[in-house]
Amino acid sequence: MKSEIIKKLERVSLFDAIKDDQNSLDSLARLMEVRKCPKGQPIIKEGDEGEEMFILFNGDVEVCKQTLAKELYVVTKLSAENNAFFGELALVDNDRRSATVMASTDCELLVLNKKKFSDFGSRDTKVGLLITRKICQILSQRLRRANQDTVTLYEALVGEIEEST
Repeated sequence: MKSEIIKKLERVSLFDAIKDDQNSLDSLARLMEVRKCPKGQPIIKEGDEGEEMFILFNGDVEVCKQTLAKELYVVTKLSAENNAFFGELALVDNDRRSATVMASTDCELLVLNKKKFSDFGSRDTKVGLLITRKICQILSQRLRRANQDTVTLYEALVGEIEEST
């Protein structure tokens, strides 16, 4: 199973900087817990505290947000086929989960705990830094997209106001 986990880690973009470093991948694979989640069950819930990051080893999930009416709507779908991961922010902060992730099929997950990742980064500072930098790049991309979405929404709102006057 460990060799299968290493093969998966090699394909996950979060670990691009170490994908050719078998020793680091082996060390990282030893930190992973394999967890199963049946179809229809939540893996993480919006608003809960989180200390784990997840890599889809097998299966598909839906990332959902809660509306003001407390209903869930699907924001995106993720698949193990695409080497998807989620919850990576829990490795670097102590904030609450920003979305609910539901298993849309039976899922097998690789789970990385924050404390294990932190201890790993203290032992292997170079690899810990490379992974943390990648998380920062992901955050930067999301922030840019959110900023652009805000501008788009603002422009649409201004357009609606102008049309109605």
